[in-house]
Amino acid sequence: MAEETKPNLIETIKLWPKSRQVSLGVVTVLCLVFFSVLVMQARHVDYQLLFGNLPAGDAAAVLTRLKEQKIAYRLESGGTAIYIPANKVYEIRLELAGAGLPQGAGVGFEIFDKQSFGMTDFAQKINYQRALQGELSRTISSLAPVEGARVHLAMAAKRLFREQQEKTTASVIVKMVPGRKLNDGQIQGIVNLVSGSVEGLHAGQVSIIDANGRVLSKSPQADMNSPLS
Repeated sequence: MAEETKPNLIETIKLWPKSRQVSLGVVTVLCLVFFSVLVMQARHVDYQLLFGNLPAGDAAAVLTRLKEQKIAYRLESGGTAIYIPANKVYEIRLELAGAGLPQGAGVGFEIFDKQSFGMTDFAQKINYQRALQGELSRTISSLAPVEGARVHLAMAAKRLFREQQEKTTASVIVKMVPGRKLNDGQIQGIVNLVSGSVEGLHAGQVSIIDANGRVLSKSPQADMNSPLS
């Protein structure tokens, strides 16, 4: 007995009414568009500022480290600003700070190129300080042993005479994950990170305090009365 030939899919579709064929074509196109968008989104990398306002030497040293770790980067602002994938910014920033990079002072994490209309210089400085404190806090909070962090910068006003010049200081209050603690390398990394972000702020003027008031890194003006709630 002759074996019956089973119709293939294409032949079956050809037997459908035109309206049904058109509907199938539309659905197929929509599916292709949908999956194409998913693929494009998966390939899209969101870049975030790692460091800005970098001197040439620091920029070269940071790029060398990024290349060694095969981390994608993007240069802007004439090579003084380095951007990397957003999901790696805090981790790499602390890692580089622990290695003493960047070495220059006043390295930026946020770029404030545009002046807000009608805002005074004093208000601009306050906004910048708040943004910097927030970015430092988020970076420090990314450490595994840290549940939360708050950074307070006491920016000294410039005086005419050197003997009248006060020192800029910084206090970092950290709330630890229960049972965890910072090691010496992580503490030094935080000190380097904070001191390197503010011009005129020396490492010895950065204090790190836990939520119970224990000083983890001593400074001449440690703020002992700021528990992290």
